[in-house]
This record gives sequence, C-alpha cells and structure tokens, in this order.
Amino acid sequence: MELKKQNEEYLLSREKTEEKLHELKDIEIVFSQYENDKEKILKNTDEISQLQKTLKMYLTENDSLKNIENDYSAKYIEWKNARKTFEQISDRYVTAQAAILAAKLENGKPCPVCGALEHINPAKMTEDTVTKDDLDKAKLRENRLEREKNEKQAEYEESRRKTEILKSEFIKGYYKENKQSDTQILDFDKAEKELENKLSDAKEKLNGVEKNIDIAKKKIVQKEECYKTREKLETRLAALEKEIVKTGDRLNEQSVYVGSILAQADTLGKTLSYNNSKVLEKFEKEIKEIESEKQEIEDLTAECDKTKSLLEGKIEETKKQLETDKNEFAKEYKNFENMLNKKGFDSID
Repeated sequence: MELKKQNEEYLLSREKTEEKLHELKDIEIVFSQYENDKEKILKNTDEISQLQKTLKMYLTENDSLKNIENDYSAKYIEWKNARKTFEQISDRYVTAQAAILAAKLENGKPCPVCGALEHINPAKMTEDTVTKDDLDKAKLRENRLEREKNEKQAEYEESRRKTEILKSEFIKGYYKENKQSDTQILDFDKAEKELENKLSDAKEKLNGVEKNIDIAKKKIVQKEECYKTREKLETRLAALEKEIVKTGDRLNEQSVYVGSILAQADTLGKTLSYNNSKVLEKFEKEIKEIESEKQEIEDLTAECDKTKSLLEGKIEETKKQLETDKNEFAKEYKNFENMLNKKGFDSID
C-alpha cells in the first residue's frame, strides 16, 4: 500500500510538472518578442528625442535669426544713410571747387578757369563748403559701414539657411512620426507638447516591457528547473517500478504459501473429531483471516500490474517527449544566444 501511495504521489508530481512545462513551452519566443518590442520602443524614443533636439535647435536658431535680422536691418539703414551723406558731401564738394580755386587766385596772375588777370569778385568759402578731407572721411565711413552691412547680411543669410534646414528636418521627421502629410501647417508649440507626451508614453511602455522581460527571464529559469525536476521524477519512477516488480514476486511467493496452508487446513479439518469443534472454529477463523490477507495481496498484485503497465507507457511517452523538448529547447536556446550576440551581449556561457 505504501508503494501504491508513493507511486501516486510521483505520478501527480510529474503531471503537474508536465502541465507547467506545457504552460512555459513558448516562453523563449515570448521573451524574444519582448526584446523586439523593447528595441522598437528604444528606437522610437531616440527618434522622438532627436526630434525634440532638432526642434529646440530650430527655435533657438529662429530666435537668433530674428535678432540678426534686426541687426542687419539697422546696419543696412545706417549704411544707406552714410551713403546718402557721402553723395551729398560729394555734390557739395564739386560745387565748392570754384571757391577752393578762388582761394588760390592772386592779382596779376591769370585765373586757371577764365584766364583773367584781375579777380574782381572771386567765389568765397562758406560754412557749407566741403573740403577733400571731409569727402574722404565720408567715403571711409560709407565703406566701413558697407563692410559691416555685408558681414551682417552674410551672417543673416547663414542663420536663415540653418533655420530653414532645421525646420525642414523637423517637419519631415515630425510628420513621419505622426504619419501625416507635410503639407499641413505646423504649430510648433503644439508639436513640442505632443512630443513631450509621446516621449512620456514611450518611457512608460519601455518600463512595462522591461518588467515583462524580467518576468520572462525568471520563467525561462523556472522551465529549466522543471526539466530537471521531471528528470528526477523519471529516475524515481524507474526505481519504483523495480521495487514494484520485487514486491509482486514476494506477493506471488506469499500466495503459494497461503495455498499450502489452506491445503493443510483442509486436510486437518477432515481429521478433526466432532468434539474438537471449538478448535476447528478457531482454526477456521485463522483461515478466514489468511484468506482475507490473500485477497488483499491479490488486489495489490493486480494494482501493481496495472501501475507497471501504466508506468511503462508513461515512461516511453515521457522519453519521447523529453527528446522532443530537448531538441526544441536546444534550438530555442541557440536562437536566444544568437539574438544576444546580435545585440552586443557576451555569450551566456
């Protein structure tokens, strides 16, 4: 009876182990899917972060462009005024040439313009008369301001070029991320908030996937432990089978012994006299007890034979399943190791 109970316990444990292995049969595939999900989320997170970086650079450059544009406009106006001033001074300088020449006239010497020897009413210098030095200073100032204006113009054009490139990159990436047409008008403030929300959602998904990966890793370890447990149970069941066979042999011997006692009792009963009925009654009671024990032995023998047959079928089935699971696990383990190698992890060994 103890062997029967032990056998039932082993069979129940093996059944539970098989159920757990069936539950975990695809855990390596699930783990691989989680790893792929993590990779996709990380890629999406990087793309969103890059879009945020590009948007920040664009907004910064755009603000700078506005300041540079204002500086360029102011410098352009300053240069235009300087140029206008130079042109006015140049006109006045030409007009003042007569007064400048008259200042050099001497009586008795011919005028370089008309040749007269007497200079009755020569042109005179006024407060508005412009000298060559005034003209040169105005020209130098106009040239300096033109160079500064050109520098500001080049700076403005370069800033505008950078701004347009950043804007184009952001718009292209943003509409690709949102699967929209880039012909739509983009609200940059709204886009900035949307990207913040998307990044927050992506990080939350990443945390969830990483938790699932940790759970899957534990289940993979649990599956390996189940394989070890099943192997131990198979060993114990095999040993129990041998013990059941030995027990069956002993029961057969006891059955022969009981038959012999019954035969002796039958012979003895025939020889007993009527006066020895009490002795016979006692002996018959012992015979009934022996017959009861015989029945129990025969029942146990039948149960052992049934268990033996069941064990033989289960052992053969389990061996086949173990071989199949072993090949499948080796294949899954190889795929898992290849995946880790692709991701830059060291070998598990």
